[in-house]
Amino acid sequence: MTDALVLAIDIGTSAVRSAAVDGGGVIVASTRVTRPDASAGTRFDAERLWLDVVQSIVSLPASARARISTLAIAGHVGTVFVDADGAPVGEGRGWADSSGIELLTAAAGDSLAELLAAAGRTTPAGGAGSALLALRRSDPAAAASVACVLTPKDFVNWRFTRAAVTDRTSAAYSGLSAIADSTWSPRMLELVGLDPAQLPEQFAADEIVGELASEVADELGLNRGVAVAAGATDGSVGAALVLRDRQGEAMCFVASGAVKVHLPDRTYVELGSGEFFGELALLAGEKFAPKVTSLGYSRLLMLSARDFRALLARDQALRERVEQVARQRMRALEVWRNMQDQQPAPDSLAAQAQQGPPQASGQGA
Repeated sequence: MTDALVLAIDIGTSAVRSAAVDGGGVIVASTRVTRPDASAGTRFDAERLWLDVVQSIVSLPASARARISTLAIAGHVGTVFVDADGAPVGEGRGWADSSGIELLTAAAGDSLAELLAAAGRTTPAGGAGSALLALRRSDPAAAASVACVLTPKDFVNWRFTRAAVTDRTSAAYSGLSAIADSTWSPRMLELVGLDPAQLPEQFAADEIVGELASEVADELGLNRGVAVAAGATDGSVGAALVLRDRQGEAMCFVASGAVKVHLPDRTYVELGSGEFFGELALLAGEKFAPKVTSLGYSRLLMLSARDFRALLARDQALRERVEQVARQRMRALEVWRNMQDQQPAPDSLAAQAQQGPPQASGQGA
């Protein structure tokens, strides 16, 4: 396809936005459809959401739609229960829905803190598990008809591809995922009475999970065979854009959770709480800027160059640790670059740059 475009869809609580974007990140065309039923962030009509998404896409110029080769959605956190036919069961739950938290807390009992830690949470904050417990109490028949538990974004993707899939960050927000393994937590599923078959398969946000169903492509005026990515929560996509735009101006510490740093030799290294990335650009002016993805729910502390240097000036132990790790990473990067045209290939960058978490004293990272 000549001059292919990406269809980027943003499902927000106030509106659905669709944009056709070219390879340089330029928006060729965009639309906005208001969502009056979802503005409170608690409940919404899932069928209405689907119609709003359809309207936002078909309102794009036909010339732009004809060039779309791939689509991806960023959507707000929430829950949509569907039956065996993919029809919504009850109302959709938005990011602000807190129903069932007391039921989940009571069911977990003394195991609550341990279960929350495995899910990457410090306190119960709603999600699919507590929402299902609330539905089971208020409408047992409806709860019994639930065949799959999806997010709003995943519900739309199901309509696109007929595949029940999710991304790992959305899975983490459900409160049902063991984020260290990027798998569904057997203990949480048992607690809320869910079978693993009722949950979507987890993927990285940028993985292609299927193609647009032919009948949907025809309805939307898109080419058949358009690739569909797993997508992500709107907050995750926003963080990725901020980090992309600030490469060389900021670095990040992993405050909680874990991230995967994709290296140029196609290997990767996983960094956990207390570890960091982006320091090479600030300490050595290194232009190397790897792709970084979250392994489930993660919190990052992003520091500007000025704040980063101020932190190191205050904490000598942290400074020594950061500089040590930076030297290891620079050596690994230099060796890899020098060996690009030589055989045998060197050890992977991940193996060369092995490190433990920094030991900060006084100032926590």
